[in-house]
Amino acid sequence: MNSAPRGTETAKEKTCCVAGHRNIPADQTEYVKAELRKKVEQAIIDGYDCFLTDLMEGTDQLFAEIVSEICQNNETIRMEAIVPYQNRLEKLFAGETSSPLLMACTETTVTSEKYSPNSYQANRREQLRRSSRMIVVFDGRDKGGTIRAIRMAHAQQVPIQEIPLEY
Repeated sequence: MNSAPRGTETAKEKTCCVAGHRNIPADQTEYVKAELRKKVEQAIIDGYDCFLTDLMEGTDQLFAEIVSEICQNNETIRMEAIVPYQNRLEKLFAGETSSPLLMACTETTVTSEKYSPNSYQANRREQLRRSSRMIVVFDGRDKGGTIRAIRMAHAQQVPIQEIPLEY
């Protein structure tokens, strides 16, 4: 028996998050943007209408730029920010690139008041708890936040659509 609140399953079924590297090689940036756009557009075709991001540099901000642009032309699509701690939210508001992306979000959730060594993992767990698909930009490294996100997605049985990078 499912004890989730009514409507939660529907929201999860139509929610997609993103994970990936912060430092994308300059010679692969255009490729990553094009592939992210394809994955987001395919998610929309598949019925997804909510996209989650933590607005970290690199993959997450590229993803947010694409979703934000799509939101401007499609009122049924929304982007939500899931931020790991309050001070990070304040830094995002102060950032030249991140502030407009944060303002484009229909909702912002802060998963913790203060930073802790577990803040980013807790934030990723929250994104995955709310998602039924994750798009990942991944270069195959066996260490770091991206592989941890992939492992969490597998553990939570969230399907992954990978965009491979060379490193």
